[in-house]
Amino acid sequence: KLRNELIIAIKQLDQEISSQETSTLLTNLATLIVRQVYQWAWNQVSTRYGVLDGAPDASQSKCVIVAYGNLGGDAMNYQSDLDLVLIFDMEQNKETNSEKSVSTLEFYAKLFQRMLTMLTSRTTSGVLYEIDTRLRPLGNEGLLAVSLSGFKHYQLEQAWTYEHQSLVRARVIAGDSMLAEQFYKVRQQILQIQKDQEKTKKDIKKMRKRILMPEVEQLTHAKQVKNCPGGIVDIDFMVQYTVLISAKEYPQLLEETNTVALLRGIAALNIWPVEMAEKLVTIYQFYQQCILTWTLATTLPRVLQKELQEDLSMVKQYWQALLEDE
Repeated sequence: KLRNELIIAIKQLDQEISSQETSTLLTNLATLIVRQVYQWAWNQVSTRYGVLDGAPDASQSKCVIVAYGNLGGDAMNYQSDLDLVLIFDMEQNKETNSEKSVSTLEFYAKLFQRMLTMLTSRTTSGVLYEIDTRLRPLGNEGLLAVSLSGFKHYQLEQAWTYEHQSLVRARVIAGDSMLAEQFYKVRQQILQIQKDQEKTKKDIKKMRKRILMPEVEQLTHAKQVKNCPGGIVDIDFMVQYTVLISAKEYPQLLEETNTVALLRGIAALNIWPVEMAEKLVTIYQFYQQCILTWTLATTLPRVLQKELQEDLSMVKQYWQALLEDE
């Protein structure tokens, strides 16, 4: 991981690759690592506890690893954590075929716990990734592994708006390909439910208020670009709001999880003024550049600071036009 991040960073600093290409390379690296860890974890857990009937190996495991956030949305940077959830589709009264047999739920929970241990174990070279599993049903109070039917029921009956926002950026990165197709059908069904526009708008503004950082005259670190007024979160939330209220009419929006790709889709469908969507693509990519640059250096060049302030102001205007009351 460190070797590849160094290669990517050198290419970025030499301006051989754009900010979006940098994020995509970092996303691909994280995806490959999670897939390898998933395979290792499967080997270890199945060797110790056996396998479930109908789930003979990691490729036919009746489970998938779903990525949310920056990994799901093809927007990784050098300091991103991973938002992961394990979803399975197997009868829960089954048991594995070994002397140390465990139930379906125990098996998948042990599989996911083994993955988390591998990804977060501290070594002399640090950790692979910090992991956030709070997007599973019921958050930290919920089970480590959730069935597809349980996931669907929760999303339809109990999930908050912010959890549907998160689902906009969700994609399968490892596991059973047949179950992945089922997951995407469930995802589409959930996101195409007709939303109450005013309630959705109110919920999104409430969540934004919770995570908003104070406004300052000059930004001094990367996290501010994400969470300050007019920052990346504002653009992400505007896009997610639009997907939630428009997906029933425009199901093609659900083919993408990346914010830039979604902005281009919104422009192509004339959901927003084309000029606004195209400008936000440019701003979003510039924000990514600032975050990536700040991660590798302690300061941001003055010329970028000036452009950053101008863009923050423009995004705040777009936010006001789209989400604030008249």
